[in-house]
Amino acid sequence: MYLASFSNAAARLYWKSALAACKLTRVEPSLLLHPLDLLSGDDVPELKFFPGMNVAAAKKRELLDLVIGSLRSKYDIVTMHEHADNARAKLSAMHRPVSTKEVSQN
Repeated sequence: MYLASFSNAAARLYWKSALAACKLTRVEPSLLLHPLDLLSGDDVPELKFFPGMNVAAAKKRELLDLVIGSLRSKYDIVTMHEHADNARAKLSAMHRPVSTKEVSQN
């Protein structure tokens, strides 16, 4: 959001580049939203001093639509709890002990 306060095009390019880097390095993207990502200084004048609060709420929603839409098109969007469970399951599968029966069959 902060980058969008200077250039919406730069913010979009940054997001697309970040997704491309995730794909290239086989890292699943993770996005944590904060309430200020959806509000502007017009909504809460007391919070105008935070970075990105000079971006209109409508402009923020438009950018978030792009971000979430691009995630949805390539990934399953899940909660942090589900993401942690999935990561734990993958790690467990990778570090599963090999039985002697499996070794003797090879």
